[in-house]
Amino acid sequence: MKIIKPDYFDKFKCKANLCKDSCCSAGWDIDVDNKALSTYCSYNDNFFKDITNYVNTNKNSKTFKQQNGHCVFFKNGLCELVTKYGDKALCDVCRDYPRFYVWAKDVCLQGLSFDCEEVVNLVFGRLNKVQFITNNSKSKDAKTQQQIELMLNIINLLQGRNQNISKRINNVANLLNIQKFCFDSNIFDLFNNFEWLNFDGQKLKQFLFCQNLNLEFEYCDEIIENLLIY
Repeated sequence: MKIIKPDYFDKFKCKANLCKDSCCSAGWDIDVDNKALSTYCSYNDNFFKDITNYVNTNKNSKTFKQQNGHCVFFKNGLCELVTKYGDKALCDVCRDYPRFYVWAKDVCLQGLSFDCEEVVNLVFGRLNKVQFITNNSKSKDAKTQQQIELMLNIINLLQGRNQNISKRINNVANLLNIQKFCFDSNIFDLFNNFEWLNFDGQKLKQFLFCQNLNLEFEYCDEIIENLLIY
């Protein structure tokens, strides 16, 4: 199996109570896997005396209950499960987030979700090129391998820092035989033209400026490059 991930993937660490917009307070339904549920039921203390106080259970799914718009275990910016039992008490969803995995045949692309403010800081808080970690194996599927090589070729063009970012973007457009983009100072307008990426530039703009007001960076070529790589 071929694995490809950006170099910041393994650098992620949850900010816990330092996070301004915790995923624990987002009101999301958090699925609880059966292994975690069995672990909670095995704790020999009064905290989990009645599991239904904390978990909604039905035939199709099991989720943590919500309390005032946040997870029932969210206390003072921390997860009460972790403070009481340690990281081993986390269910699969909470342990993995914001990591995600995209499978293409026998290739696994690993990434981090922009829903997390620390991920935004990891991606935007750097001027150096993003490096990709891979085990150097090839996909056994010829079409998949061809697509992976195209992706890496696009990344290489976008990271060609001997040219400005607008030239690099048009190099990609030429490679893909699509119309050249009219590049101006509003990078978010540019992203709205990437319909084939299903990328919502205005949504990203709103997220950056409303959820992360303390981010300190300017939209220089390097930052734009890293966003395009993402």
